[in-house]
Amino acid sequence: FIITRIMLMLMAACPFMGMPPGEAVAVFKKIHAPDTFALPVTFMLRFLPTVKEEFAGVFAALYLRGLLSLKHPLKALEYIIVPVMLRASRISDELAASAEARGIANPGIHTCRREVIFARRDVILSALGVLTAVSLLLLERRGI
Repeated sequence: FIITRIMLMLMAACPFMGMPPGEAVAVFKKIHAPDTFALPVTFMLRFLPTVKEEFAGVFAALYLRGLLSLKHPLKALEYIIVPVMLRASRISDELAASAEARGIANPGIHTCRREVIFARRDVILSALGVLTAVSLLLLERRGI
């Protein structure tokens, strides 16, 4: 159940992961998504690679110090979660301040250097994504 849900979310997020935040906001404006949805999703998708790098850094530091152990999983979890949460909080503040300084919450018209269009490739990939999502949900209901 959890794997299917995470897989669907990652499939939906993949097109936006490498996209610059300005282009992501332009896409959301083009599809008339409300700002209460577009801005948090843009921040979240921009923040995921940063959190991934923070996890990698924490794991490397714990490995070097010999603190990763399967004998004490709760202690290891604490050693991982606390530094990542502190770092993520600091970085999220910095990213939010940076985006705000660039005018991401400006109520005016947002423009993009590239033209944002829904091309044939996008239609095909969207159809494949919907088919994959439906098939995963059907397989989940059958218990496979």
